[in-house]
Amino acid sequence: MSRAILGIDVSKATLYLALLEGKGKPKKRQVSNNAAGFALLDEWLKAEQVSPIHACLEATSTYGNAVARHLHQLGHQVSIINPSRIKGFAQSELSRTKTDSADAGVIARFGAAMAPKAWQPPTVEAEALQQMTRRIEDLQQMIVQEKNRQETASEILEKESSCLFSFLKRQNAYWVVILASGVRDSIIIYHPLVLLAQVALISLKRPRIIAFSQFSDFQWVQ
Repeated sequence: MSRAILGIDVSKATLYLALLEGKGKPKKRQVSNNAAGFALLDEWLKAEQVSPIHACLEATSTYGNAVARHLHQLGHQVSIINPSRIKGFAQSELSRTKTDSADAGVIARFGAAMAPKAWQPPTVEAEALQQMTRRIEDLQQMIVQEKNRQETASEILEKESSCLFSFLKRQNAYWVVILASGVRDSIIIYHPLVLLAQVALISLKRPRIIAFSQFSDFQWVQ
């Protein structure tokens, strides 16, 4: 007997759910995207007597990471899918309804039709490296924005903008070194004093710093 499919459309605060069994219409619900919402989701699946299920969600930002890990730990199959595949599937259905609830239904139907491969959560170390890489990308974008702002800044704002620009560059350099340390050792230690010690150690050894930003577009999707 095939598993029921749970389509999940993820936002920062809410999970829009569509539970699809066979060829019937999906049952829909929404819960908060937090531990309390996950508990309600578990109760709903238990009441529907469909456990274990195959949960499908899009790889969008990091808002779906917690629910994906939660469902995986409970023994459900989880698939994290490239959004372009969902979009193409919706277009093939001629689906023109654009709401979060409808999107969850599309994701559920995609899961039923395409049987996407199971997702395996990354290790804690790999996830930390990914988050640091994203942080560096964000800082680099802010540096470019602030540099452009300096070109048109009035005299009263010029000093403040210059200070902010220097701060962003220092933060960027700091995280590049920490990322290099994490990649080298495959161990991330979060205490600030330990991180500073790692910076000092690496600085003494003068490591070759790689431009990690060019590798940052990896997502844990099939």
